[in-house]
Amino acid sequence: MIRHLTTNCPLLGDLTLDSCNKFSDLIIDIANPNITSLDIFEFYGTKADTAIEICAPNLQSLGFHCYLPRVQYRVKDALSLVTASFSFDSESLNLDFVYDKDDCEYYLVELLGNLCHVKHLRICRYLVQIWTCFYVLSIRGVQKYKLLSFDATCLKLETELTKWELPGISYLLKGSSNLHHLEISYPEFREEIKLSDDFKGAYAFEEKGFWESQKCDLAPVLQNLTHISFYFLSDTGQNANVAGCMGRLENKIEFVGFLFKNLQALESMVIAYGRNTEIRSKIMEMLTALPRVSPRIRIEVI
Repeated sequence: MIRHLTTNCPLLGDLTLDSCNKFSDLIIDIANPNITSLDIFEFYGTKADTAIEICAPNLQSLGFHCYLPRVQYRVKDALSLVTASFSFDSESLNLDFVYDKDDCEYYLVELLGNLCHVKHLRICRYLVQIWTCFYVLSIRGVQKYKLLSFDATCLKLETELTKWELPGISYLLKGSSNLHHLEISYPEFREEIKLSDDFKGAYAFEEKGFWESQKCDLAPVLQNLTHISFYFLSDTGQNANVAGCMGRLENKIEFVGFLFKNLQALESMVIAYGRNTEIRSKIMEMLTALPRVSPRIRIEVI
């Protein structure tokens, strides 16, 4: 049906599918060469034992605005894709669900593997946390997930760099040897997925010093990275509690310090923090005091 409809719309360039085929497989076959952008919206209630299959050889941009509720997602022919993004809001997710090791489905790895060739990749906080599960299960030998290799030159991650997001970020960065621009943005979705106590107990790790423990694997991979942008707490006003805000920045400063010490090609670091001039000044003071290996780093706090 989609092939027939889109073929008869020669001027159509952008296609959005909202809650289509919630209870059956959805085949998205697009032959119209003018359709270059596809956005898929799905919400909680989509039948889990269904699949989406995408065949769109001329597609340049693909966006999933959902928590990927189906059992399988296949992107069979999309070699023209330049941009792929994953984002959603809390309305699309069952926030009461508690994740355990048996809930880490391989189809998510398979889907991202179908998109390894894109140049611009955006990953939402939900998937960052899911990839943490993949990573810790893999390194503990519980399940085997191969490390994906991405061609992306620009990677955008929505994350607050909390403890159970760090391994997921590490997983994504290890496969990004062509990366030139890394963007860390404040997530629209603020909720953390619920991990079972058994999972946290069995796969616990030390948050402090996490990035140093990843140095041998990460440092050689990220040597093409030249530009980094951080966007955090943009709603922070002049009356914000300075000590509290600086305390919440500790894990972010640790990550920046790791990058400074290991990235020789790094040229610019932009930190967007908000309107509080005192906090911006303290951030700049902390960043300029960090040791760095690249003599060309330009730091800007806005």
